[in-house]
Amino acid sequence: MKNETKSSVTGAGVGKKVVIKKVVKTETPIVGEEKRGRGRPPKEKPPVELPLLVMLTIDDLYIRPGLNIRTDMGDLVAFAADIQQNGVKVPLSGYYDKELKKYVVVQGHRRHAACSLIGNSIQIPFYLESEGYTDKERIADMITSNSGKPFTFLEEAKVYKTLKESYYMTNVEIAARVGKTSMHVGNSLLLLDAPKELQDYVEQQFVSATLVVEQLRQEDGVVVLEGIKKVLEEQEAEGKPKKVTNKHLKPKIQVEKVSHLEGTEEDDEPNEKPVKTKATNTVVISEIIEELSEYKDLASKTAVKTLNWVKAYMEGSLTSEQLYTRMTTDLI
Repeated sequence: MKNETKSSVTGAGVGKKVVIKKVVKTETPIVGEEKRGRGRPPKEKPPVELPLLVMLTIDDLYIRPGLNIRTDMGDLVAFAADIQQNGVKVPLSGYYDKELKKYVVVQGHRRHAACSLIGNSIQIPFYLESEGYTDKERIADMITSNSGKPFTFLEEAKVYKTLKESYYMTNVEIAARVGKTSMHVGNSLLLLDAPKELQDYVEQQFVSATLVVEQLRQEDGVVVLEGIKKVLEEQEAEGKPKKVTNKHLKPKIQVEKVSHLEGTEEDDEPNEKPVKTKATNTVVISEIIEELSEYKDLASKTAVKTLNWVKAYMEGSLTSEQLYTRMTTDLI
């Protein structure tokens, strides 16, 4: 059985009453159930209180600086047209600021931007977060609670940087909180420290974030930028699409010198067959991942996931036991 209680709150800035619904779920025992368990009545489950939902207009909402990490809003005109026809399908969420007398948006900045194009004619559902919610939790939950357009590599990196610099969290702690690997967090921060022009190339999809990070591990950011810029200028001059891949950039891997590669006193001729190292193998794997990432079918996505695990194992961020667990459970 479901019980509903209603209360009212004055809508900020519009002087109207906004209905808040508080839904409390309770369970009614099935007839005869009390006879089970040697005549003892069943244990009553505590009621589950759902978040408060209010209906607002765009003037009731406020965008607080620092809580919106999006740089790419996508096609807002098409999104606004869909909202105008079908309404806001997923409620925004946040908290009420008593001083501003506004509802601060924490989740749903893209939906807010689309609704701004429509104006006050659209009703916006808004979940009020529970009391005691901190900024640290709000920022981390930008990653875990995102239900709209996926964040870009750099947008996620901004969240990690805030958690690291403002709340002194380590890469491992951040990874555990947002459900990513510490290597992913480290790679994101590495890209965020790269020259701005290089970040722009990634945002414009002229080069993948994965390839840039691979380069940044081996060279200074300025050197990587110059190499990518040169390729893009050549492609533009030839009238080709501007896209840099592994075949355009040969990573410079520092390979440890081996005597039979350089020749010895007994044999002045070097061995014609080069020795494969972990470094060269991971570069090959990265090239395969880069090529497969262009395809969106299930088989390619599974192959990319598997290769990323193998690469992580070879780089030392996964143990053999962890690799075995992922291969035997996560893919089944």
